Amino acid sequence: RIMRLVFVAGTVFTCLYGAIYAFSKTSDAAKNVLHKFNLWIHGVVHLIFTTETRWKPAKEFDDPAILESEEFKNVTVVKRTLIFYRHGESKWNEVFNQSKSLTRFFKPLFYKHLLMAMFWETV
Repeated sequence: RIMRLVFVAGTVFTCLYGAIYAFSKTSDAAKNVLHKFNLWIHGVVHLIFTTETRWKPAKEFDDPAILESEEFKNVTVVKRTLIFYRHGESKWNEVFNQSKSLTRFFKPLFYKHLLMAMFWETV
């Protein structure tokens, strides 16, 4: 039953993509939609096949020779305050943070939750 739903969703998606691709040959607006569609596909593929669990910034070390150079001493530093707002847990996190292994794709409700997340994240 779930596989039928995935098959129907894939068929609809493929037909929609084909129609947008055909219109993109004559319309600039359709080209923009096709570009966004391709970005969306890239994001979904990354979310499905990623093995990343956390983002950790690389540590950067300042070279003391650069900090003590004459060029660097003449630099004026302006301080700015930057405020970040973090949104809460998204539907994507509910789907993809349940399990980190590839077996998550074989669980019965995974594809249902994936389709629901795609719907709620685009609304």
